[in-house]
Amino acid sequence: MAGVRRMVRPLRQPIPMDRLLVWTYRDQRADVVIGRGVGLHGLEAAADGVEVHGSSSCGCAAVARIAELGVRVDRLGHDRGDLHPDAELVHRAVMELGGKVAGLPVAHLVIRCASRGEVPDAMVGEVPQARPYIHEANGTVKVTWLDKGRDYGFCPISWSPSWAEIDAAREEYRVWWSAVRALAFALAGDGRLTRWHPLLPEARAEPWIGA
Repeated sequence: MAGVRRMVRPLRQPIPMDRLLVWTYRDQRADVVIGRGVGLHGLEAAADGVEVHGSSSCGCAAVARIAELGVRVDRLGHDRGDLHPDAELVHRAVMELGGKVAGLPVAHLVIRCASRGEVPDAMVGEVPQARPYIHEANGTVKVTWLDKGRDYGFCPISWSPSWAEIDAAREEYRVWWSAVRALAFALAGDGRLTRWHPLLPEARAEPWIGA
């Protein structure tokens, strides 16, 4: 119809979910920004127990903010001008993850890896290896003598890494990958992201298989 304008939503850019998490936490620093109450609406900040103080977008306050974050956060029209809305939505979804691994919340694992731009160490290719015990004083191998009257003994050994350590590392990786996969489905189906369209993780589900 003539004279009628239609609002066309721009196409969202496809991105693997693990890379979207890196953008959210390493580049946007969403956890740090939201932890300071920036990027939250007033009611959201109050619900989170964060005290928000207003400041100008330029001058000393802006310089101090950049120094604390180590980066100027992508603005692109967000209400409070400090955090991209997609980063806030991703962070909210991460904080809703349930469960623990190695005694810590799964969300903590996801944020830690993303802020470093890495994945959990799955100990790919690792197998237990026999290693002798070493004297701390002089760095020589410890020897247990069976008979002091004879030149006969053996070197006690330990297995490193142990199968228990390898299994624990791979379980942590499985939990991380499953969480990232769940985030991809949740955020893609939610439809509120404006810039990104999450895909399945770029990282393999079980990289130690076939390695």
